[in-house]
Amino acid sequence: MRRDRYAYVALALACALVVLLGVQNRQLRRDYAALIDETARPQVGSWLPSAEAATLAGPKLVLGRAAGERQLLYFFDPTCPVCEASVPAILDLGRALQRQDPAQVQMVGVARQDAPALAAYLRARGFDFPVALSTPKIRALFKLNLVPLLVVVDRDGRVVYSHVGKIDTKEQVPTILTALRATERHAMPQHVAVGSSQWRER
Repeated sequence: MRRDRYAYVALALACALVVLLGVQNRQLRRDYAALIDETARPQVGSWLPSAEAATLAGPKLVLGRAAGERQLLYFFDPTCPVCEASVPAILDLGRALQRQDPAQVQMVGVARQDAPALAAYLRARGFDFPVALSTPKIRALFKLNLVPLLVVVDRDGRVVYSHVGKIDTKEQVPTILTALRATERHAMPQHVAVGSSQWRER
């Protein structure tokens, strides 16, 4: 009988330990997800630096400062499969912004200057907004680690929306458009989508 009691006590202690480890594991996963979130994209309310960049067409523009009310920066890599999957939504977003007041929201793509066949890539997919050419200095300045990354800033460079990972027409695009119509005082929600690619230096 005493041996059975010891066995029951040991079993109860083992079960309690499993539960405790499960709780700790869930907390660690939440803490890790929060850390990834903070480092993967600019946080709403923070300020982006500004940097002058040449565009594929030639003229220079300033990244991180809106000429009108908002500047939408879309960081991507032509070799990134998640970026490729986001193309339909990006084109929908660009067309929707053109139907509104283009002077109020400036949409700019940002790709590596040495991206292979970048011009052909943009033509084949129908990109009709300016694409800036990033340099190692610009990527370091913006702390760019993952793509695709979509960031919206106001005229002062304050981040009002950020999203890293696949951009989906049914979800993110309506959210972005609705928030862009809001007043400057209302910050937009921010997102981290499942699936993104490491920005690879060459």
